[in-house]
Amino acid sequence: MRLSRWMDFDPVTWLIVVLLLAIGLATIYSTTVDTRGGRYVYRQLLAIGLGLLASTAFGLISYEKWLAWAPTLYVGSMALLVGTLVVGHTVSGSKSWLTTGPLRLQPSEVAKLAVILMWARIYGGRHAERLRSHVFRLRDLVVTSAVAALPVGLILLQPDFGTAFTFLFPLAVTWFLLRMPLRYWLVLGLVGLMAVSVGWSMLKPYQKARVVTFLKSEAIDPRGTGYQVLQSKIALGSGGFWGKGFRQGSQAQLGFVPARHTDFVLASFGEEWGFVGIVLVFLLFMALFARWFTLAGRTPDPAGQMIIALVLAFWTFHFGVNAGMVIGWFPVTGLPLPLVSYGGSFLLFCLSSVGLVLNVYWRRHEVAARL
Repeated sequence: MRLSRWMDFDPVTWLIVVLLLAIGLATIYSTTVDTRGGRYVYRQLLAIGLGLLASTAFGLISYEKWLAWAPTLYVGSMALLVGTLVVGHTVSGSKSWLTTGPLRLQPSEVAKLAVILMWARIYGGRHAERLRSHVFRLRDLVVTSAVAALPVGLILLQPDFGTAFTFLFPLAVTWFLLRMPLRYWLVLGLVGLMAVSVGWSMLKPYQKARVVTFLKSEAIDPRGTGYQVLQSKIALGSGGFWGKGFRQGSQAQLGFVPARHTDFVLASFGEEWGFVGIVLVFLLFMALFARWFTLAGRTPDPAGQMIIALVLAFWTFHFGVNAGMVIGWFPVTGLPLPLVSYGGSFLLFCLSSVGLVLNVYWRRHEVAARL
């Protein structure tokens, strides 16, 4: 293969991905080696290896084939979600995992990929001409919502409200790309307000307490529901400008920061590397998102554009909510930071979606010649 074709796999994306993975591994090692040895690091390295294999598959097999297989992947992922409700393993109050020996899989991460491909197949493939004409029909709203409703409903039954909500922002992006008229947005806004009241009644007491603490400040319950955010802020603040240094973060090392290698890994990293380190992480994510936005603009195929846009939507939602969570701007939801947080299933989703994005970009000339 010519060098120019290999360059189409976008070294800029891979450089940023490798840097974020390295930051994640270093922080996981720093925060867990004293209590767990190298156990978590080895598991994360294994997940990275499997993720790179998945990324290769999603990158080398034409995305048009993945779109053709989308219904099968969607049905399969829904079957996994149903199976999770029946025989799943419960972690932190949610039956979200399927366990086979030493391996655990969170099927909701598989569902994210399936939903991305289904949305792109339905409205970026067979309806490409209608997309270009900017015609939106009520059927578009119903079908896109139905594709998301089934996995969201099954995930809510686990219950895992944080993961379920991650589908809503990409769904809104889909409606935006389909040029949904303002009147639909207004109606959906009213429906959303009613759904919030219904959803509140479905929350468990500890989930309601988290929301109340978020609204009133973590100081009202510093040893209960406000503990996580309060300790996260202390860790970030104690890091100062330059940070305390590698493995020198007392809040994380002594276990005061909760979920220090998963949901609050950014707080652990910020304590060790300070404001400079946090800015570096933010710049890396902003550079990655800007790069993918540029790649989408260079893609002539509506299906390919939608794939990149939806991957970008899932990633930005995770990044925004996680970053906001550690500084108290959002309630604690349990959403991990892409590529940095410990967790195999989410890492598989992240690296697989990277492969999909680069697949679309790599084949842009080939697809353009057929359009």
